[in-house]
Amino acid sequence: MFNFSSGLILDERLVGEGIPTNLFDFWFDAENVTQAGNVSELINLSSDNNAAQADNSKKPAYNSIDSDYNGLPSLGLVTSSIMNLQNPLEVNDRSTFFFVCKALNPTSSILPVNGASLSGAQLLHGPDRGILRSTLGNEYSANIGSLDTAQIVTLNCNGSDLTVYFNGVNVGTVGLAGTWSNFDFTQLFQRSDGFGSHGTLYQMSGKTIGNLSTSQINQVGRYLSSKLGYTWTDLP
Repeated sequence: MFNFSSGLILDERLVGEGIPTNLFDFWFDAENVTQAGNVSELINLSSDNNAAQADNSKKPAYNSIDSDYNGLPSLGLVTSSIMNLQNPLEVNDRSTFFFVCKALNPTSSILPVNGASLSGAQLLHGPDRGILRSTLGNEYSANIGSLDTAQIVTLNCNGSDLTVYFNGVNVGTVGLAGTWSNFDFTQLFQRSDGFGSHGTLYQMSGKTIGNLSTSQINQVGRYLSSKLGYTWTDLP
């Protein structure tokens, strides 16, 4: 889109749909990739901290049209899929993450978080598996319910608890007291068999230092649901 008043070329998605990238430290989606068959780079819409992979055997697949995401593109994830962040992402115990994703054959294993757990697909874990990979041990874990249907998954950490939402609906909370320290994420999708034997992802974003407010979470949920044709239930 050309803005005649300023002479700038603007992304129509930013102008027409109000994509809320300013709320996050990273925002990756399948509409902003450098790909030739498989994905070699993911463009970060929130900062210049992009993710890349030069090894063809480790690149996620690129699906140009995916009916699970209202005909938008998606990334196809398998065990070997890894993207390397340009710079580590520091995370603390107040943070918020969004994933628009689907896991095929999600794992049924349970990972403890301070003696509590949620079972299902692993979205965040370290150091050996999950959609985000940390440099430390099992500091940050969210095993959630079945993702055999594409969902807007929100993980919100308030300093003491991690709550998981599917399309805005609370599906579980685990306590985090005593298990947290600041740590860095360095890779995306490492050993995504923890996310399911195979899976797809349209979008992922995160506010890594300081969690989003309820109104901000609802703002993002409404934006994504409108774009994807999903039903979002506002958090109270």
